[in-house]
Amino acid sequence: MGLLVLLGVDVLPPQLPPGLPKVAVEDLAAVKEPGVFVVDDVASIRPEHGDAIAAELERRNIHKSYYLETRADVLLRNQEVFQRWRRLGRKYMFLGMEALDAEGLDRFCKRVSPDDSFRTLEVARSSAWPLDYRLFAIQHAVLPTRLPLAEFYRELVKTQEVINRKDLGAAALAKTARIVGRHMARRTSPAC
Repeated sequence: MGLLVLLGVDVLPPQLPPGLPKVAVEDLAAVKEPGVFVVDDVASIRPEHGDAIAAELERRNIHKSYYLETRADVLLRNQEVFQRWRRLGRKYMFLGMEALDAEGLDRFCKRVSPDDSFRTLEVARSSAWPLDYRLFAIQHAVLPTRLPLAEFYRELVKTQEVINRKDLGAAALAKTARIVGRHMARRTSPAC
């Protein structure tokens, strides 16, 4: 999978720097792999930024398999941006939902209520977005834990190993091998 870093959308100034969408899309155009993970924990927190990049992608007709991360409150506020990215090829969206109860949401300083969290899931379901509950609980070491940090990280690594074996095992390897095979066949075929 390719990789694109979209200059931390949450730290950019409210006015998108001129030329940034074109620069981001130039990076995307250079990625040969079919999949791109958009590295930004709060993708499209400012809808005008996500829209500007999407508009440039549409103008250049660049479609890939995009993987985005976002928070529940951002999805609720900016549904149209995520719909636009879906038309461009967004395959997965990882939702940050650290808690579903009011106390937990307050403890983690989340800007959503339990009702908002459930509405977010409904928005995702009604929009036919793939929901992968196996990836629902991605751990963050910044959350409070009663475990000593060394033990926490050992357990975190064990959990990730299980997920990797289950989701990135032989079937995923076979699928990746087919993709690599197709790319290799194109490179070794005579030019037309």
